[in-house]
Amino acid sequence: MKSAFVQIEDNLYRNIVCMDEYGILDWISEFSETRRVVIGPDAENRIIGGCYARGIAVKPNDIKHQLKKTSKLTQATVADTVKKESEFLRMLIMDEGLDAEVSAPIDNTGGEEQIFSPHDYVIHVLGKFDEIYLATTRCGIEGKKMMFSGFPAVQIVGFPKDKNYL
Repeated sequence: MKSAFVQIEDNLYRNIVCMDEYGILDWISEFSETRRVVIGPDAENRIIGGCYARGIAVKPNDIKHQLKKTSKLTQATVADTVKKESEFLRMLIMDEGLDAEVSAPIDNTGGEEQIFSPHDYVIHVLGKFDEIYLATTRCGIEGKKMMFSGFPAVQIVGFPKDKNYL
């Protein structure tokens, strides 16, 4: 059976109305019929918000760099945020009865917890799945395409789905 990694933006999965009305739940359900599906949260907005709430300035699209040069407090804030977001997504998937796993952007290999920015996590899982999809809003498609232009295996899907945006 094929495997697929699907990363969903937090501004989509945090709004169950979007998840339902935009067809994201149906899309995942269809996928899971023919593939092993692993879902990961793109919690960038939540990470930035969590850091700002603690007085830590983190720039959008610069989480990776910030993680390398910042304090343990920032790293702990990011780790706490991604764990909470992963659990939120896990509960949503379970409540909807979808046949999918949820993976947090954290790697514990080697005994030390390594936290990935949402975009670096996609690169981290390349080669571990047959297919990789990024679920974003239609206005986020172009930015994701530029960000992952060097990775042809990464497919960007805009929601709400529309044949003009796939």
